[in-house]
Amino acid sequence: MKLAAPYTNNRPYVGNIAIIGFSQDVPLKNKLIASFIAMIFTMKGYNIVAGNVLGTFSYAFGAAKMLGGRTMAIVDNDIHSPSLFIDQVLQIPTVMKKHENIALLSSAAIIIGGGDKSLHLAKEFIKQGKPIIAITGTHGIVDSEVKPLGIKVSRFIDAISYIIMKLTLLKRLYRK
Repeated sequence: MKLAAPYTNNRPYVGNIAIIGFSQDVPLKNKLIASFIAMIFTMKGYNIVAGNVLGTFSYAFGAAKMLGGRTMAIVDNDIHSPSLFIDQVLQIPTVMKKHENIALLSSAAIIIGGGDKSLHLAKEFIKQGKPIIAITGTHGIVDSEVKPLGIKVSRFIDAISYIIMKLTLLKRLYRK
């Protein structure tokens, strides 16, 4: 399942980028990083995907929508009043299946902090061989659990460059 191309511009659909982070008690730095990342990927034709609608994800969704991007929340519980910033909500019955679907439907992921569920989602991206990167100084799993997984940790602009480079290489491989 793929979201349609962003509808306020003529950029082609490129893929879905998943945002992984905190759903509660989000540091201001993480809110800003999520917003900038969503804006940059939206301008490059990517859609923004997340496994929740609160916290870090609401900032990413709002920033993407400000630039006419497309957004999708894949959740494991019923959302009675989804945000105006979310184009599509996909409800999955369990957290494990939700994480599997987020990774399946996304081209890559960026970790901006997060807790235990975020760590499970990161492992799902690794299991599926999808590019994933964490941003230092965003706390939670990034401060402890991410390094042992071998996920590259960097500044947010470097994270964006890394993901775009990885996806460009993958596209070239698939064209051959």
